[in-house]
This record gives sequence, C-alpha cells and structure tokens, in this order.
Amino acid sequence: MSDVALSERARRAIALVLGTINAPRPVVMDEATLLDCLGAECPDPRWRPHIEALFDEVSIEALHDLVLAGVVDFDQLDRAARIWGMSDGRNHPWIEEMAALTLACIARGRPPSATVAPGQTALELRRRHGARRTI
Repeated sequence: MSDVALSERARRAIALVLGTINAPRPVVMDEATLLDCLGAECPDPRWRPHIEALFDEVSIEALHDLVLAGVVDFDQLDRAARIWGMSDGRNHPWIEEMAALTLACIARGRPPSATVAPGQTALELRRRHGARRTI
C-alpha cells in the first residue's frame, strides 16, 4: 500500500475518463487499475477494451485534464499507447505531439506549462512508492 493520495482534481479527471471507458463494458475498471494499466510493462488482456477506449473514445480534453491534474504526463501516455499497441488510436498522434513539445520545453530549460514537475505525476509517485491497488 502507499501513502500517495490523489487530489480531488485528479480524482475528477480520472472519474470522467472511467465514465467513458466503462460505460459499454460489463467489467468496470477502477482508478487503481487504470493507473496499473498506464504504468504496465506488458498489457493485461482483461483490460484491453478499456485501454482501446482510452486512446480511441476518450476526448482529447479529458486526456489533457489527466495531465493537468498531475495523474500522468504526455510521455507516460505515449509510452502506454505504444506498450498496449495503440499507436494507431485516434488520440495517439496528439499525445505524441504533446510529448514531443514537452521534451522540447525541457530541453530549452523551460518548464512545460501543461505538466507537473518531472517524476511527480500520480503514476510515477505510485510506482516509486510501490502502490499496486489502493491509492
């Protein structure tokens, strides 16, 4: 377990995304599972339909809210899309572009405006503190 807690803003952003990806599916994904899937080294087939929906059906605005709330950064979303084989997802080109812009800002010594400090996203903190289920 971990002492990493999500802010109210992060919980709202995740709830909006989960509302979209869970709506037509018989198995419901929770926030801890979403974070597990985004940080996974290899895909879990049980959650593939949910992750496909994340990269195909969730609005760009909702994905941006996840980033602005500090849940993930664009690089983490890009990595997850590649690991899950969703590089052809509707939202992936935008995620990839935003990840590149973020890296360009960092390279120029400017903080990216749409992200939290590197290593401070909920996904990274969760990974570092060993949380696997409860946040």
